[in-house]
Amino acid sequence: MGLTKEDILRRLVRSRSVREDSGAVWKRDDGDGGEYVGEGEGGAVSAVEVTAMELVFGQACPRPCPGHVGASSSPPPALGGRQQQFKFLDWLIGGCVVGASCGAPADRHVEYEGYDGWYNNLAKPSQGAVDTPLLRLLPPAYEDGVYQPVSRKANPLEVSEKLMRGQNGRMSKGGRTAFLLFFGQQVVEEILDAQGPGCPPEYFNIDIKSDHDFARSPKLKVMPLLRTRYDMTTGFSPNNPRQQLNEITPYLDGGLVYGTSKGWADALRTFANGSLAPDGLLAWHDQLGEGFPAENAQRLPLANPPPPTNHSSYVTQQETAKVDRFFKLGNPRGNENPFLLTFGVVWFRWHNHVARYLRSVHRGWSGERIFNEARKWVIATYQAVVFYDWLPRYMHTSLPKYQAYRPTVDPQVSHIFQSAAMRFGHTLVTSGVYLRDKNGQGCTPLPFELTAPDGSSQRRVVGVRTCNSFWRSPELFTRDPANFERFLMGLSSQSTEEEDNIIVDDLRGRVFGPLEFSRRDLMAINIQRGRDHGLPDYNTARRHFGLATLDSLDVKEYKQKTGTHVEDQVLTSLRSLYDDDPSSVDIWPGGLLETRNGPGQLFAKVILDQFERIRDADRFWFENSKSDLFTQEERDRLGQVRIIDVILSITDLEPSVDIQEDPFTAVHQANGVGDTCAEQLSVPRSCTLHNNVTTTCKYLPQISDSNAEECTKPETYDYFSGSEVSYILVLFFLLGLCFATVVVVKVMAVMKVKRHTKKAFSSFKIQEGSHKAKERVTLRESRYVVVRLEQESRRIEVTGTGQERLRIIDLSNVQEMKVRHLQDFTQMVICVSNHYDLFLSFQDGWHAKRLHKELTEFCQNLGINLTLSPESKTSLQFGIVTVKQREKQLADFSRVVLSNAFGSSKQADVAANLIAMGSHNKNYFLSMELTQVELANQLGMLPDSVFVKQLFRLMDQDSNGFITLKEFWDVMVVFARGKPEEKARLIFNIYDISRTGQLSAPDLVGMVRSTLGSESKNQDLNHIVQTMLHSVGVSADQPINFEQFQKIFNTRSDVFNHVQIDVLEMSRKSNSRFSLYDEIPTGGFAAEAARKEYDEARQEVLTQEESDEVPKDKLWLCVELSESFRSIVNNIKNKQQTLFWGTLYTIVMLLIFAERAYYYTIEREHAGLRRIAGLGVTVTRGAASAMMFTYSTLLVTMCRNVLSFLRSTMLHRIFPFDNMVDFHRYIGAWALFWTLVHIIGHCINFYHISTQTAMDLACIFRDFFRGTHVLPKFHYWCLQTITGLTGVLLTIHTPLYVLRFFARRHFSGSSGSPQHRILLGHGFLGLAAQTTKKMIFALCLHQRWCQMTKWNHQVTELTPQLYLEGSKHTKREVLPGRKRKIFFRMNVREHAGLRRFAGRGVTALRSCITMCSLTPRPSPHVPKCQQIFCIFPFDNRYFHRYSEPGPVLGAGHIIGHCINFYHNPRRQPWAWLCLPIFPLRGLQTITAPTGVLLTIHTAVIYAFAYFARRHFFWLFWLTHNTYPVFYVLMVFHGSGRLVQPPFFHFFFLGPCLLFVLDKLVSFSRNKIQIDVKSVTHLPSNVTLLEIRRPPNFSFQSGQWVRIASLGISSKEYHPFTLSSAPHEENLTLHIRAVGPWTHKLRKIYKDKATMQKGEKFPQIYMDGPFGEGHQNWWDYEVVIFVAGGIGVTPFASILKDIAYKLEHSKYLKTKKVIFLWTTRSQKQFEWMTDILRAVEAADRRNIIRTHVFITQFKSKFDLRTIMLYLAERHFQKISGTSLFTGLRAITHFSRPDFTAVFASIKKKYGSMSSVIGVFTCGSPNLSRAVEQSCQAINQEEGPLFRHYYENF
Repeated sequence: MGLTKEDILRRLVRSRSVREDSGAVWKRDDGDGGEYVGEGEGGAVSAVEVTAMELVFGQACPRPCPGHVGASSSPPPALGGRQQQFKFLDWLIGGCVVGASCGAPADRHVEYEGYDGWYNNLAKPSQGAVDTPLLRLLPPAYEDGVYQPVSRKANPLEVSEKLMRGQNGRMSKGGRTAFLLFFGQQVVEEILDAQGPGCPPEYFNIDIKSDHDFARSPKLKVMPLLRTRYDMTTGFSPNNPRQQLNEITPYLDGGLVYGTSKGWADALRTFANGSLAPDGLLAWHDQLGEGFPAENAQRLPLANPPPPTNHSSYVTQQETAKVDRFFKLGNPRGNENPFLLTFGVVWFRWHNHVARYLRSVHRGWSGERIFNEARKWVIATYQAVVFYDWLPRYMHTSLPKYQAYRPTVDPQVSHIFQSAAMRFGHTLVTSGVYLRDKNGQGCTPLPFELTAPDGSSQRRVVGVRTCNSFWRSPELFTRDPANFERFLMGLSSQSTEEEDNIIVDDLRGRVFGPLEFSRRDLMAINIQRGRDHGLPDYNTARRHFGLATLDSLDVKEYKQKTGTHVEDQVLTSLRSLYDDDPSSVDIWPGGLLETRNGPGQLFAKVILDQFERIRDADRFWFENSKSDLFTQEERDRLGQVRIIDVILSITDLEPSVDIQEDPFTAVHQANGVGDTCAEQLSVPRSCTLHNNVTTTCKYLPQISDSNAEECTKPETYDYFSGSEVSYILVLFFLLGLCFATVVVVKVMAVMKVKRHTKKAFSSFKIQEGSHKAKERVTLRESRYVVVRLEQESRRIEVTGTGQERLRIIDLSNVQEMKVRHLQDFTQMVICVSNHYDLFLSFQDGWHAKRLHKELTEFCQNLGINLTLSPESKTSLQFGIVTVKQREKQLADFSRVVLSNAFGSSKQADVAANLIAMGSHNKNYFLSMELTQVELANQLGMLPDSVFVKQLFRLMDQDSNGFITLKEFWDVMVVFARGKPEEKARLIFNIYDISRTGQLSAPDLVGMVRSTLGSESKNQDLNHIVQTMLHSVGVSADQPINFEQFQKIFNTRSDVFNHVQIDVLEMSRKSNSRFSLYDEIPTGGFAAEAARKEYDEARQEVLTQEESDEVPKDKLWLCVELSESFRSIVNNIKNKQQTLFWGTLYTIVMLLIFAERAYYYTIEREHAGLRRIAGLGVTVTRGAASAMMFTYSTLLVTMCRNVLSFLRSTMLHRIFPFDNMVDFHRYIGAWALFWTLVHIIGHCINFYHISTQTAMDLACIFRDFFRGTHVLPKFHYWCLQTITGLTGVLLTIHTPLYVLRFFARRHFSGSSGSPQHRILLGHGFLGLAAQTTKKMIFALCLHQRWCQMTKWNHQVTELTPQLYLEGSKHTKREVLPGRKRKIFFRMNVREHAGLRRFAGRGVTALRSCITMCSLTPRPSPHVPKCQQIFCIFPFDNRYFHRYSEPGPVLGAGHIIGHCINFYHNPRRQPWAWLCLPIFPLRGLQTITAPTGVLLTIHTAVIYAFAYFARRHFFWLFWLTHNTYPVFYVLMVFHGSGRLVQPPFFHFFFLGPCLLFVLDKLVSFSRNKIQIDVKSVTHLPSNVTLLEIRRPPNFSFQSGQWVRIASLGISSKEYHPFTLSSAPHEENLTLHIRAVGPWTHKLRKIYKDKATMQKGEKFPQIYMDGPFGEGHQNWWDYEVVIFVAGGIGVTPFASILKDIAYKLEHSKYLKTKKVIFLWTTRSQKQFEWMTDILRAVEAADRRNIIRTHVFITQFKSKFDLRTIMLYLAERHFQKISGTSLFTGLRAITHFSRPDFTAVFASIKKKYGSMSSVIGVFTCGSPNLSRAVEQSCQAINQEEGPLFRHYYENF
């Protein structure tokens, strides 16, 4: 390229070799053949000077030299300030020469080049864009042809050691300077960035042999290496192999100055305070001034590896250096070393220099216009310098002349260039660089120590050591800004390392690495990188570029074909390493060994090819005449720009004095410096320059290992260090918190007991001579008692506070008594033989000593030997025979007697002989004796009753006051095997109180009264007995002999065939199938009195007695199998709705779990977290999804109004709404299970995560932003992220639910209503209503939060992987799928980061979350439309319970995360843990803190649900209604996006919306004040409330409401069943006072008879009605109602409704109603008797059959109640009603045998319906007994008994 006269003048003016005012005129002297002559005041320029110009500029100006407008022989005027500052830019941009009058450049609008490479090629817009694949010039050589790295025998570290190790400090043979070397590094940084690790991380580690230096330090077995990023759409097949990405553009488009995006460029223009730099300038440093880029206050995602020299301090402080210490540059890696940073500052200053010039000449331009114009000129000058100044000197050859833009050429960097050829510069890298002063300052090289900045180093060092300067670049400029120019001078004065195969140790073994391997071998990495990219072998590469291939690795052949100058010994090692196979040699070592005076044959072709393609394919290339960026004159001037022009424009350096004119080339004769500097450049070296001129080059002494500071040694780091204590403490904290919650409740219970004890002792009064104490009945049960010492009757009587007798200790035959006691007698145990111990506790020592004193006197008076045994409090607890232990002994006693007496005859004979022989045996069992009190307890009667005394007298044959085993046996054998006459005689003797052999009427009445107990007040009893005696011809005043006694029962003695005595053990074990209504003997009075209607009713529960022996058929096995199969089928039919929906729900839940588990197990198998945490990720992710599902569906079961509405529709035929509470618990159980799985999985996962590198975690949690200096520990993930913190809180919250069941047992503040547990266990409260709004807001916030992840950009730096989110991350989601291999199974998510870290822990964890989201909660609201929905089990409480293990899912989720998070920070010391074990430095993520909160919340909720509810119902009530907080935490827990985008809302929004609407319905009606019209206090503490019926209030019989009394609290609602029928004008509630609230209600609402005139009852709030399963009675033709105690209330409404419909002839599907009422005494519920009496009056069609079971009596044939049985039947004969109830209903004694009852009903009414509805309301034991009977009866053929129950 020719130089004009003006060009030479410009250069000489800038170089000060010609005075600016000389007015020199140049001409060619043809006679001299090559000299230029300068005429003017300066004189002529000699031929030597012209020769120097040729050396500097490459060629002389061709002739003729065209003149320049404005050139003049006269001296130009003196230059002004602006002209002095911008004189070079005046020429370059303005086109005017020095001294001329320069006008403003033309104002032309052009297309500015983009930042990201898009649309550079209009035909292929993405060609050359950022994040596009590298170009493959060579065929890929992947191991599997697709993506697996190449496998070659040679170990990269061994290749590096044997081929590239040697003595450094040699100088360049080609005159290359370190300036050229490091300028070349920034050229590569401009066109190539393909070293970013892939995400998810794939490790391709290099094995370390035992003899390598790394095996000694850092003592590791592998050197870590991550595979680079690749295009996720590649790597699926050999036709589509993996393609690595170039993260920047291959064009020379100023990317290293401005970045590769507009956003990045804007950040470079912005100051720390957020203001934009004016006039299109780049922002400058606040402290260093305008000469340096601004500090990275915005935290741009610059590369920030830890500087290896500071490794120990990072280990101590638990974090690396912050990214804001760097200068803001366009190149993310521009701060890697100070030499590279120097050129970054050069181009920063150059841009601002150009921008200031443009501002000076274009005052009207905006800052944006100036910036873009300046950027255009900076890019163009950079292109010119690189291609026409640097590249020829680097390659010693030039590219072909530029012709034109070629759009068909691909500019992309090739794989071979990236992985091999461009790395040729590594052999030129020096061990350090000088800091040199200016010529005028002595040109002295200055030392600079990085490892010992205070000068404490023991060796003399020179320059800045390369290995120690990595990532500490800003320090050199902040210490002294003058170091910028010193580096430029030092770089230009220093030689590169010799062009050979030797690499300095700074790169080969001491290059920077990650914190866990602080220094690595870059040469080994080069080799491994080529294998990673699938580069073929060395021979293939030579063949592709037209070079001769090698047949072997013979030294001679290699030298001959490659022309290398490498020593023979090295080539011999090459041959040995690769087994003499050139086809296995890696391209990098093969090409490196070709090196001569520059790149060898292969690398030269690759490099030149690459740069030519870059130039020719760039539409915005400055020489492209069609781009209109520049005019032709501007293009000509740009082509002449050299690097020295830029340097001299931005510095104060003097050309040829401080720095040579060509800093790329060493100082030599034609490229000199000042004299002082020439003396300092004392090391000469013969060199051949780029123009093939051989000369002597001069350098400063080369920096080597001998004169530079030592490189720090490689070290390692355990990322889990520093997490040990926090990991243990968090786990112990969570476990301890759960345990502490239970302990606190227990302590509160104990304190409550103490308070209650103190209050109880002071509340009840005792008579003189009595003692109040607290008796311990069992280990956990106690009762308040009054102890009286009765000396006359020789006994100790223990009564309750209500004077009811509890026990009697008979001392009639006792000689010794032992008292164990504490020293202060506050606790004592009274031990008497044949009695269980009496354990008493006293209020204080005074009361205890008082009893002790009286007991001592008592024993002395009775002649009983009293032994006192003082003991400690601990020993006193042992050796006590409690009532339970004594009962067990008595049970064993009875079992022996009954099992043998009622067994076979042979068995009875053997037992009788053994008992007789053992009567004198000292065996405890055979010698055990019963007292009269214990016999009474076994019979269930009072000890003082006549019957008990008579029976005891009869058994006590030796009259010693005790019954032995033999005596008990003799009587029981009579009942078991005696003849009817013997049984009759035994009964007669018992009734013969006077022992005269005759009975009197008063004796008979007294005996009946003794068995009748509390019912003995019936005044008709005397008349009935007299009538019975009259029936057998005996008057009331006549005695009755044995024969007459027999006639009363039956002359045929049928009754005595069945008579027996029932004891407790027989009741428990008996399998008798006797009906409670067996056939009445044909000859007695009862048979005569039986009416037809009565007989019909009695047959409803009639069954036949089974024979003793069941005939065994030969096919008994088939019969058993058939019955078992039929039983299973019938049970399935009976519960088909519940089973179907429960199974469907379970399947859906498991499928949700399985989907996430599969996703993270298979599709994300090779993903980062999956690889780290293994299957822990699978489990925890699956558990998380399951948690989402279960917890969300819980809300559905809580929608009372919706469920009540749907229950009344046809949907109830399809969905088991009546089991909704059970479903709620079922779901809750699953939720708890998944929670536990989630928690446990996270405990393991968090451990794994805590062991991983910060870089890997940044990839895995790509949506989680944190500082690159942060080394996240376990406590960081657990407590400093929203996800972790909310998880902990949820875990803590879970025990609240567990404790609810514990609390309710002790503090259930409501009545025994069947709905009590539903409402209070799952009530919403006003607080929950208010938090619903917060939940909705949280959901909106969650959605918004998920879309605002860039919020984090303002608080922490962006990671490089996340910056180009638009183009990069969308592709990462499409992950390839392939066959299973060691590294990848390319499916959708199996290669994701978290999946590779935590394995299947992530899968299960995510599945658990999904399941927990849909957990329902019951809402028994009453439906109003009955024909709409029939599909869902809206009433199914079973479903609600089914979801309660959601916290278990959550537990799995949390534990999974604890495991996953382990894989996070594995290596940090204990310094973190001293004070801030859980340092909250800000909630930097959402996921972890919310996970912590959720964990805490879940633990507390479940703890109170299962434990505290028993003792402290208010705690359960309060904690269980914090579920809105739980859901809010769930939302925030997932919004952290640590593992995956949040999708909890997919499960949650539907149920939440339904739940909110349901609550709005309740709120619309439960604040209406309703009047109470009347109140009546009924017996048994029952209060009848008559309430004004609100307008439009409709309900169905059997439904219930929630009420709140304004006289108590307007916010406390309690559930009660409506006892009124739908047709009645007012509503009635029968409320039994059993708890604090109901007692208060009874006190506030006085009986109407006691109300004063004008006094009003407090109004109430009412919510409802809500539905129950009982309301569906009308859907069955045959209905059985089973009521227990207060459970009659729903049936009161139903029966009245039925009676009303029958009375008004309304259609009724139900054809038969059988009402079974079990009660201890009907007098407890006399109000119900009145209702039943009215129902009987209205039932003219005999549809309703009522049976009352009085459980305080034994069965009708029992010895004690046989007279009652006869009296009842006789009374019915006379009056047609029951003796006990006054109803036509049949009254039965003892508890019903439901199996027998159902069998009779099935036999009688089985033909009426295929399904019989059984509705139960009562205690859980009653429901359980009915359910078992239904299951038993369903095993047989016939109609199904479908059971619905409600417990109170």
